[in-house]
Amino acid sequence: RYLCYKDGVDKYINLIKENINDNNIDSYITNGGWIERKNGRDILDNFSRYSEELINNELIITVKNPRTDWREWIKTLGEIKFNFTVNPNEDGYVVKLPAYIDKTSEGKKFKQVFHKAAYCVSCRACEANCKYGCLSFENGLHIENCKHCMECHNIDDGCLVYHSMQLPKNGGRKMKSINTFADHAPKIDWVRNFFTQGDKFLEDNTLGPMQISMFKRFLSDSGLIKKNHTTDFYQQAVALGSESESTWGLILVNLAYNNPQIRWYIDHMPVGEQFPREYLEDMLKSEGISPKDAASITKSFKRLSDIQLGTITKFGSVTMNGKQILSLQRNKVSISNPLVLLYSLYLYAERCGEYYQFSLSTLDRLDIESAGISPIKLFGLNREEMEPMLLGLSAKYNEYIDVTFTHDLDKITLRDYHSSNEILNLF
Repeated sequence: RYLCYKDGVDKYINLIKENINDNNIDSYITNGGWIERKNGRDILDNFSRYSEELINNELIITVKNPRTDWREWIKTLGEIKFNFTVNPNEDGYVVKLPAYIDKTSEGKKFKQVFHKAAYCVSCRACEANCKYGCLSFENGLHIENCKHCMECHNIDDGCLVYHSMQLPKNGGRKMKSINTFADHAPKIDWVRNFFTQGDKFLEDNTLGPMQISMFKRFLSDSGLIKKNHTTDFYQQAVALGSESESTWGLILVNLAYNNPQIRWYIDHMPVGEQFPREYLEDMLKSEGISPKDAASITKSFKRLSDIQLGTITKFGSVTMNGKQILSLQRNKVSISNPLVLLYSLYLYAERCGEYYQFSLSTLDRLDIESAGISPIKLFGLNREEMEPMLLGLSAKYNEYIDVTFTHDLDKITLRDYHSSNEILNLF
């Protein structure tokens, strides 16, 4: 093609050279770097026009130097059933709305309005998508008699330029893969056969090479095996019962700390909220996960919900249309044995740098980032449910935990001469 259309191709090659920050630009072009570009990190003079953050139960969107009028784009949504504000500033405006909207399909479309407003260069893709002819760029953007068919939103991130120019959310770092199960998350018969046969199952089974490899990863992160042999925790789990709520509560806690995929679900899927599959996959892709891996991660959630994690602890559930996953939801975990809570508290303290004294109010601050996972976040418990469980633990296991709730002050003290492993022996 280059030999036949040299002048035409050179025009675009020169554009790439003028706009890409790469010291070895010729190699970048020869090797197709411009095709592989997933974000605006390498584009010269690219600054963010759109940003968002969650503060005090509000989603705050900041738009700088917008290119088009948001009041035109918002006509595409029809009636908006939540309150929001748009406050102008020197170089744009700040939008505020309830944080819970962020995780809904309605919120996704709402944010796309401001993607469009911030970045639109009148490429006319939205105009072409509008089958009713309601959207035009003649003499500037104008939307009239919109039918709210959402076809103009049926574009990557709502705007091709925003999608192409946005900077990576992980600061440009290559994100470590969280797709720990590929397309081979555990099945319930694998789990039951393992609990029945133990080491023998690891040595002799009917699973394929990838299946057994991924299943061993699950078992290892659960604490049930180490170096291809069952552990003391496996023996405890068998004694408690392979179908018991306590066993699977403990397994969930171990997975939360040892498996990045499970941790991602916990960090990004608040309990009780239903997430469209496409929304979660878009979120994963925005963090640098490939489309294939993003699809595997949502499919794995269904497999995990089908085993005892879902059927016994109620960790997750999905809605289906035939064989297609429509939405995913993380649920409040069923833990009738408060020792599961105590085990999670000790792990929390150990991962937070041997921090054995804290308040329930601290655990309730789900916006705090730490290596430890608050049991409130992990199990989906609320403060009213936590208080009696903590008081019960303090009364029965005071050698391990002391809890005080007085005069609107609360204090949880774990005994620093004990460990999470010792808590397992209490079962």
